Amino acid sequence: MKKWLFLLSLICSVSVFSQTTVRIGVGATVSSMTANLKYDIMNDRIVTFNLSAATDYLQRKYFYLSSEFKYLRMVGDDRELYFLNSHGEQQKGLSDPESWNYLQLNTKFRARLPLGNYAIYVGVGPHINLLVGDRRFTNIPDVFDGQARRFLWGEIFEAGVTYIYNTVLFDLNASYQLNNSSIARTSLYTFDSRGVWGINVSAGYVF
Repeated sequence: MKKWLFLLSLICSVSVFSQTTVRIGVGATVSSMTANLKYDIMNDRIVTFNLSAATDYLQRKYFYLSSEFKYLRMVGDDRELYFLNSHGEQQKGLSDPESWNYLQLNTKFRARLPLGNYAIYVGVGPHINLLVGDRRFTNIPDVFDGQARRFLWGEIFEAGVTYIYNTVLFDLNASYQLNNSSIARTSLYTFDSRGVWGINVSAGYVF
């Protein structure tokens, strides 16, 4: 917690030397997993929601930095998987998607093209994800006996458009997240992310 507070205070201290925007947002995350076998497991995509708080700082006409705290879920589902349920009967498909909750910190370099009160931007930067809550597989623990990793890292690529009305900024954003580490391990499988898509809307105040 102290590290997160330090990073937030550092961002805020740097931001006072330039125009700063503070935003809150909500959106959808689309994710799935793969075991990298001859046949895929947990590869059906699932849509979940996310919440975010962000600040845009060190702003110049054509570029700036954007840092974000985000709550999101990364999941996997398999509607074709066969296994024996608790009654010894063959069952097709998971009863619920496997999912884990994460707190994410990311910082992106954004290049933008101003168009009056609008601006189009593209961005890229690193992210870290810290798992919160239960690490176990919940659906069939007798088969998936491992746990999710507590720490993930990777890159985010994004594109979006902003609109400023007086001192209020609106941001529509689409993103693609890569994870450079596996999501979960069991005695049989190593599960990797198939890439995480996101769509977010946010609004904030321009200081």
